[in-house]
Amino acid sequence: MANAGGDNLVVCGAEVHYKVPATGSNQVLTPLTPCRFFDSRPNNGGTGKFSANEIRTVWTTGDTTMQGGVGNCGIPSYASALQLSFVVVEPDGTGSLKLWAPNVAEPQGVLAFTTSSTFWNGSGVVPIAAEPGEQTGQPRLRIKTNGSGAHLYLAVTGYYSSVSNMGN
Repeated sequence: MANAGGDNLVVCGAEVHYKVPATGSNQVLTPLTPCRFFDSRPNNGGTGKFSANEIRTVWTTGDTTMQGGVGNCGIPSYASALQLSFVVVEPDGTGSLKLWAPNVAEPQGVLAFTTSSTFWNGSGVVPIAAEPGEQTGQPRLRIKTNGSGAHLYLAVTGYYSSVSNMGN
């Protein structure tokens, strides 16, 4: 298995664990059937294409149909990170994509680099969290398209939640 998460992903037997960078706490992956929780394309229920350098904050739990999702993808409110797949569709030019939790500053690195081709896809582990000061405690995700506008599709394939011991 390629360790795309650097030292933060560890395989323990049949389980995949994730160490949350901000806290260092151990997390375990719960796989899910791939489920779309965000799609910017209006014909799929989204609100439209991202402008260059636009930031949006999206729900990761509950009913996601108002943001182009298929409904409830089974992500619990106690999830701390998502294993997800993304597709950048119809980019206006060359740019990059950033995904991060709203309780931390915008990261310097990028999750993906797009070209001006028709689409670009990939996957990764992204921390999620509630908005600072927000009362419901429902985890969200921030999205930014840098340098170019584009449509974006996000599907969850699993979530990470707390474990007390990784066995090491």
